[in-house]
This record gives sequence, C-alpha cells and structure tokens, in this order.
Amino acid sequence: IAAHSPGTRMGCPSGFIGLLWLCMVPLIWLLAPIDLSPCLQAKDAKDGWKPIAAKASSGDTRVTEDDVDQAYRKQIWWGAVLYELERTVSQVAIEVAASLILETEFHWRSAHVGLAVSFCFLLGVPLNELFLIIRRSLQLPDEVSARVCTMTGAASSLLLWPGLGFRLFGSDIGTVMLAEVLMFPSIRIAKGIMDAASVECSMPGTFYSQENCLVVQKMLSFTFGRFLTPPVTRWLINGHGRMSYTLAQLSMSLIGCVTVFKSTQAIRSLRDWEGRSESK
Repeated sequence: IAAHSPGTRMGCPSGFIGLLWLCMVPLIWLLAPIDLSPCLQAKDAKDGWKPIAAKASSGDTRVTEDDVDQAYRKQIWWGAVLYELERTVSQVAIEVAASLILETEFHWRSAHVGLAVSFCFLLGVPLNELFLIIRRSLQLPDEVSARVCTMTGAASSLLLWPGLGFRLFGSDIGTVMLAEVLMFPSIRIAKGIMDAASVECSMPGTFYSQENCLVVQKMLSFTFGRFLTPPVTRWLINGHGRMSYTLAQLSMSLIGCVTVFKSTQAIRSLRDWEGRSESK
C-alpha cells in the first residue's frame, strides 16, 4: 500500500530529477572558473571592444553620479533590475500555468505534471548550449544575443494560445510544453547578459553600485515575482481562462523586450561615447 501512496508516486520522480540537478553541482564546481576577470577580458578582446571604464575621467578610482556618462549607466542599471523582475514573473508564471493546464484541462496526475515540468527544465540546458554554439559561430555580440533571446521568449508565449496545438499536433500538450522549453533558456540567457552589463556599468560608491543592484533585484523578484505571481496566474486561468493568461504572459514578455532593447541601445551608446572620448 505504501508503495502506491500519493507521496511515493510524487516523491520518486521528484527525487530522480533532484539527483540529476545534484550531479551538476560538482561539474559546475570543476568546470566553471572562480575568477571571471580573464574570461571577460578575453571576450572583450575577441569581440573587438574595449571594456567599459569603471572610473571617472578625473583619475578618481570611483565613478561618481556627476560623471558625464551617468545617464547611460543608470539606464543599464535600472534595465537589469527591471528585467530581473520581468524574467522572474514570466518564468514563475509559465511554470505555474503549465502545471495548472495539464492538471485541469488534460487531467494529469500531480506526479506526472511535476515530472514533465522538471523535464522541460532539463531540456533547456542543451538548448542553451546549442544557442551558445550558434552564437560563437556567427560571432553575435551581447546586444544582439540579448535581443534575440528576449524575442524568442516573447514569441514562445504564443504557443500557449488555446487550440493552437490541437490544430498543429492534435493536442495542446505539445505546444504548452514547447513554450516552457523555449522560454526558460531564452530569458535566462538574456538575464545573464543584462546582469553582466549592469556589473560592468555599475558606479561604486553611489546608489547605482553592483551590491545595490543585487539587493533591489532580489527584493522585487522575491516579492512581486515569486510570491504574488503564482496566485495571480491561477486566478487568471481559473477565473478568466487560458486566453486571458496567454495575453497577460505575452504582454509581460513584450515589456521585457522593450527593457532589453533600451538597455542594449544604452550599452552601445556608452561604448561609442567612451570611444570618442579616448580618441580626443
């Protein structure tokens, strides 16, 4: 009887997925370098860009808020903060929505739902590596990569459209799962690029420092993102249907696209401004 209990049925798949994620910890520890400065310098050299200076032109080792390029730096800083919130809301919402849709519309058991969602997480890892391979082969800069990824995340929201999967594959299950698989790695890659830009453009000694960026990001993502998003998502789907949720998810993704596009444009403008300043 215990072998067929709900706890056992749910615990075995979850434990298996947990062991897979646990095996990644020593691999990341062995393969990922601790000091990323040489990697960042090598990447800037390969891209043909000079690192964005993190010091004032007067020779001070700190960047003050009176620096001439402060507007660009603040825009990039706020872009990273806002996109962290938008990324968290989108990721949590698609996870909750996919689970609820599979459970209510297709009558899946909770254990099968958890296994499917976890499997979609794992599928994002090879997709992430595939994109990085394509990016290296095409020599895509960070700005273009972030824009492509955030647009991919927004486009994947359309796969949640009710009836789309039935017309294409005979069932909406495939498109719901495909939306989750595509959205997870795409918005995570875009977030990594945005965070790297915020670190490079932060202004130590001011409010727009790297430490404050991390604090504000976590405050917003943990409150509005992880705490409020699950009940709001369930309320949308149960009370107004999957179409309303799809439109809300698409709207949030498009807001993320605007944030990334404006921030990457600020990064380009800042690099151009520093290039002109050094040539004088």
